[in-house]
Amino acid sequence: MYADMMPGEEARAPVGQRPPGDFCPICGKKYLEEKKKYMRMSAERWIAVAFILVISALIIFGTASLYVQANRVVEKQTHTDVMIISGGYYAEPLSSYSTRTTYSITVSAANGSKIDAYIMTGDQYLQAYQLNNTTQSFAALESHENINQAQFTFVLDQSMGGFMMMYGQVYLVLDNRDFQLTPGDAAPQGDVSVSLDIVASYRPFASD
Repeated sequence: MYADMMPGEEARAPVGQRPPGDFCPICGKKYLEEKKKYMRMSAERWIAVAFILVISALIIFGTASLYVQANRVVEKQTHTDVMIISGGYYAEPLSSYSTRTTYSITVSAANGSKIDAYIMTGDQYLQAYQLNNTTQSFAALESHENINQAQFTFVLDQSMGGFMMMYGQVYLVLDNRDFQLTPGDAAPQGDVSVSLDIVASYRPFASD
């Protein structure tokens, strides 16, 4: 087929026929070289695409994980049995676990006894119980007086200006005393055994 080629003349395959070996009649290069180059470029493109897909997946997964964590509700449960002497009290600090902590509180006094439950700021607690200051007014954030069994909810919310910065520590106080500044409170009838259950619910990573 190529017997009539002149010296120095490049081989050209007839139109429509594959040239001998891997010679390209159009570009003058070997098919094998072009094929290797094309495969190398294709591999590089696929590596780049795979890298972008992996990074995108990591970003999506990380964002989803942060969302789930931010909206995950955690509950801390505590149970306490306490004996409160006549004329005495029991104070339980309420911690702020996040910007918003919801407390579900259940109080039960044994044998039909009556007690009082107050939620107080640190200053209110100091004035009412630590200083025994009967000349000042008695104040509390919440009052539940003359109760045998009660369940109530209190929300410790720091989103509006910083609750703890304004009030300091917050206390739940179980009261078994007769205090002249709280005329509606329970009158002590001896020592009282009280069961106290507290459930604190909050989102650890909440920002509002």
